[in-house]
Amino acid sequence: MIKPVTSFARARWEGIRASYWFIPVCMMFSAFLLGYTLIYYTPDVVSEAVFKNLIPPVPAEEASDLISAIATSIITATSIAFSMTLVALTMASSQFGPRLLQTFMDDRGTQCVLGILTSTFIFCLSALHRISVSDTDMVISSVLSLIVLAIGIADTLVLIYYIHHIARFIQVDEIINRCYRECTDNLKNLFALTDGEKGHHHLAPALINDSPVTTHLSLDEAGYIQTIDYLSLLSGDGIDGVKVYVRAGDYVVPGETIITVHSSEKLSNDSRDFYLSCFVPGKRRTSLQDPEFSLTQLVEVALRALSPGINDPITAMTCADRLTAVCLLMSECEFPCDTVMNSDVDVWMQRRTYTFESVLNTAFDQIRQAGSSHVDVMLHLLGCLKTLKEKLPEEYKETIQKQVEAVNDLAGPHLHCEKDRKDVAAAVNAAATV
Repeated sequence: MIKPVTSFARARWEGIRASYWFIPVCMMFSAFLLGYTLIYYTPDVVSEAVFKNLIPPVPAEEASDLISAIATSIITATSIAFSMTLVALTMASSQFGPRLLQTFMDDRGTQCVLGILTSTFIFCLSALHRISVSDTDMVISSVLSLIVLAIGIADTLVLIYYIHHIARFIQVDEIINRCYRECTDNLKNLFALTDGEKGHHHLAPALINDSPVTTHLSLDEAGYIQTIDYLSLLSGDGIDGVKVYVRAGDYVVPGETIITVHSSEKLSNDSRDFYLSCFVPGKRRTSLQDPEFSLTQLVEVALRALSPGINDPITAMTCADRLTAVCLLMSECEFPCDTVMNSDVDVWMQRRTYTFESVLNTAFDQIRQAGSSHVDVMLHLLGCLKTLKEKLPEEYKETIQKQVEAVNDLAGPHLHCEKDRKDVAAAVNAAATV
């Protein structure tokens, strides 16, 4: 069997894409190539007439001084940009939670600014290397001086943009909005778990028959399951089916059974390796196939806001509004079924999947528990649940009603005045009668 590489590649690409070094390194490499291309082809492209009429002549010595000054200034600006980034990351980690650092690292604006500044420095080094040659042509030194001067002016504007960008980025409303957008942008990928593929259809669990041989497989390393290649699990030859006990986002320990393969004969070592390679463990959870992880980022901001050290219920209520919107969008998606059959090869699969109830509990349970002493937060949660009840189909109302009752139970002991008791009772009654 050929080992699947799609899930592994996706997980590794996610790590590379979200790193700080990828875009800057690509831009630095491009700047290096651009610098040497200009050096070698400038005399052939720039005619004598263009040089005399449009480009100020700059001797090699003066050009070297200019480029050195700009290179020094740019590397200083780069160190300032890195320092500002570290300050922003420190603030985000302490105030909004360490897991939100990934949101900062995913920011393309920060990566591009760092890439532009470091690329300019590399370009200046390439230009200085060429100008240091004793027989440097006046055309080359003049053109390089003009280009470096233009890049230096552009970098000044980029640095101004970066200061504005960082000042806006660390605002709590902007962070909440970014977490919300990250969650909603990935909805299609989050629920693409083989349902709807050609030859795949839902199967009633009662129709599954036991097989003569069952093989329990486990990983040798601990970690979070980042992705699972369900398509490869359903395409196995010579087996009856598989039972998958984990889902993306679960933490597994060495020796824990993650999959049971049902077959008519004993699995070979190659087959064992094939099925284990469909699971990609990692050091942290990702949003590749884990819809609840995207929700937990918003939940973490709300929990930090409700902590005694910060005590910012307004932020918690803003997160609740965003979570309500996410739940509405997720309710429109088709949640994957727990049992799937591939009729092309007659292989079935049972798995742990996500349900709307698990998503709703992830969104509201911890906020409800942490905000039980804040009457305004509990009233706001009841309003959000009322909105969900009004917008969602009848099948979800019982699940939402459980949340309403839980809010009422937790808020009760903290209602010390008659007005608060009446307000909560009215909100509970309004949500219950929808």
